[in-house]
Amino acid sequence: MVTFLLILWKASYLYLQVSLDCFKQTHCRLQIVNRNDGTKVKPLVRRHDEYELYGVCTQKYEPKVCPRCGAPLHRNGSITTTLRHIPLGDSYSLVEADRPRFRCSCQGCEYSEVGSIPFKAQGHLITEPLRLYTEALLAYGMTLKEVAHITGLHKCVVKDIDKARLEGLYVTIDKDGKKTLIKPEHQARFIGIDEFNLHDGHKYATVILDMESGCILWLQTGKKKQVVYDFIEHVGLEWMSKVEGINQKIKTIRKKIYEIPDDEYFFLKLFDVSRQKWKAQIE
Repeated sequence: MVTFLLILWKASYLYLQVSLDCFKQTHCRLQIVNRNDGTKVKPLVRRHDEYELYGVCTQKYEPKVCPRCGAPLHRNGSITTTLRHIPLGDSYSLVEADRPRFRCSCQGCEYSEVGSIPFKAQGHLITEPLRLYTEALLAYGMTLKEVAHITGLHKCVVKDIDKARLEGLYVTIDKDGKKTLIKPEHQARFIGIDEFNLHDGHKYATVILDMESGCILWLQTGKKKQVVYDFIEHVGLEWMSKVEGINQKIKTIRKKIYEIPDDEYFFLKLFDVSRQKWKAQIE
């Protein structure tokens, strides 16, 4: 009976992996892994099932030439890459794929490169479906710890994925690569300005928000007048001319720890939370 159930699990897992482009599975293995769902100070070790899928990357690679000397690149074995994939129920999963390695045919040149994996998420050793799944959980409102427990990822990886998601929503990048918060979506009549300390230290930040909707309009480290000047430059004089009043003692922002002391990420989370509340009110 146990063997029969295991075959069913493996079969469903095999069917799940067909969605990966250019991946041909060869075999599957189930193992038990220990994971610390707590902290280093207060560890909470739990046992989890983890499926490992082994296969090869079937992507076709066009003939290449060496970027250094121009000689053709020849196939030189393969390299195995392990990527974390979307979980199957409460079991984690990994994908191990062999991809080709190329080496310059010129004897005096030692250049080599490895073929790309089409289903790998950029910047992380995870699959693209897992990145999209993680983003969906974060957009639903789950915390970093909850998402890390569901996906099997480290919370630092989850934070990086969430930060990239929020930057895509609320950050613009100019031609020089400078990041700036998006301009206000609506005209504010009354704005509030106040400062708060970051991470229980002596570092401060200034927040400017719409007093009526509660939307945060600007966040910047420091508590000097230059922060206000930067905000005025950001929104423009025409936008500021329609502001009817300014309150400098709002005391409505309360710092919430998001587990990792990343100021940019903390600002983006505050920016996002304020807008989610505003959207809920108008709906």
